[in-house]
Amino acid sequence: ECQSLCCENPWCTSFDYAEKADGKTHGPKTCWLSSASEGLNGGGGLEWDPTNNYHYYEVTKRGSRFMTLTEKKGILSLALAGGTSMLLSRDVEEGAVDVWKLSTSVCPDRQMAKGDGALCKLCPLGRAGTGGLCPVCRPGTYAAEEGLDACTPCPLGTQMPGLGGVACSACPTGSYAAELGTVSCTPCRPGYFNKDSGSQSSTSCVACGPRTFST
Repeated sequence: ECQSLCCENPWCTSFDYAEKADGKTHGPKTCWLSSASEGLNGGGGLEWDPTNNYHYYEVTKRGSRFMTLTEKKGILSLALAGGTSMLLSRDVEEGAVDVWKLSTSVCPDRQMAKGDGALCKLCPLGRAGTGGLCPVCRPGTYAAEEGLDACTPCPLGTQMPGLGGVACSACPTGSYAAELGTVSCTPCRPGYFNKDSGSQSSTSCVACGPRTFST
């Protein structure tokens, strides 16, 4: 029954089941549905149960549901409401109709579909988003962790000129970044220089001395 409930809900990817009551929070034969997967090593908080009372299951969905409708007197015709996505095969003599309902589900925020389209996974490094989409981080932003809903602007004194940044790089000597989310550091104006990387303001650029110039 727990598996059926999880399959019926498009957001469900796993469930826990307790055979016996714990005397405090739940009764016997209780299940909890979840939109997250623990993973091979229990990354979502799964812990070993020495009592062998709690069981954890992950459900793989293939994006379709199969149903068989039967009528003893036989089925001559079947009408579908507009806007449905169904495939039908009819057997008039046996009085049965096989119905495949094609459906899709949206991954939770901070997740995207895996390549097979059957499960969701956390937004990878360099990507972030909501609504089941994890677009690559734009220039000037980065995502240093998995499972983020938004890319982070580069801090002052750093830059990210490319797409899908995992970490911003410090401005090289002779340049600075005075704004968050800098794509490319600003060079010191002619006749000025700085010798420190990661500078955050134009005031870090100082005038060249007599008989010297900046390149």
